[in-house]
Amino acid sequence: MEKMISAAAARRNFSEILRAVEEGNRYVIMKRGSPVARIGPVPPAGGGHLKDALIERLRSRPTKKIGKWKTDELYP
Repeated sequence: MEKMISAAAARRNFSEILRAVEEGNRYVIMKRGSPVARIGPVPPAGGGHLKDALIERLRSRPTKKIGKWKTDELYP
């Protein structure tokens, strides 16, 4: 749930708001009764759910046995 807070209160209590955001809270900053900004937690870097989906897809695909190779075959 988002909490509404005035721009002046956000300015005065910014460090407290950041601590609360770290805990998962979200805020809507109001200026003269109108919403002007949202402050909330940042999603995990790298799109966590996309990464998990890619890994799952790769794991579900069959693997190919290619045998052993020599270093000079890898680096022409």
